[in-house]
Amino acid sequence: MNNDQQIRDRGWGYYLKSFVYRLLSFFYWIDKAEKDIYDFDFSVADESDQVYVKYVKTLENFFCEKLLIKEMIADNPDDSRHHFYKNQLNIFVSYVQDNGNLLSFDQFINKLESGFTKISRVISYIKEIKNDKNDPKYNIIMSFHLFLMLFLNKYGLDYQFTDRNKFHDIVKNKYYDKIVIKNELLEFFEQNKIQKEVKWIIEDLGLETKRKCSIFANSNK
Repeated sequence: MNNDQQIRDRGWGYYLKSFVYRLLSFFYWIDKAEKDIYDFDFSVADESDQVYVKYVKTLENFFCEKLLIKEMIADNPDDSRHHFYKNQLNIFVSYVQDNGNLLSFDQFINKLESGFTKISRVISYIKEIKNDKNDPKYNIIMSFHLFLMLFLNKYGLDYQFTDRNKFHDIVKNKYYDKIVIKNELLEFFEQNKIQKEVKWIIEDLGLETKRKCSIFANSNK
């Protein structure tokens, strides 16, 4: 049984389709932003331009970087269910666009009727997310959401802004105990050279404190 048949047999409703469309739309806009970056003259780039590039690259890397979940999949490091490969993103983007333009949600729904083999990997990814802190995909989505909030604070609309106190409360009450990839997340931010821009996440998740505790624990083994 192929992926199309498996997904049809299990069934999937409006909210799942909406989630798939939103993730594909995100990949589309990131791809578009990257193409715009390639045409940019970095010889005249200022610091704000460089920061924007870091944000765009980091957003994409959340879904393609095994570093984030290396400890969670240590027993099966070749398990590719929990991340995408960058070359796959081009395939996903091609499905959700027409002549370079993003399909509307209604157009996307209609296209699903003629098959969705190209995006079955995305559908499976979303369907398999568990509300469980031990699920790698759940950790990625939760961490990604915090980073996206900071991105929208800088580049989004006024109504998308989250002030410092609200952000702190959200992390404390909804995220702190559910994100277990704290060491990997700090390493990921460092790798993407975006520590300064994610200061709120580092502080509220206690990422640097968590690392120090891990180093101390390992040194006493």
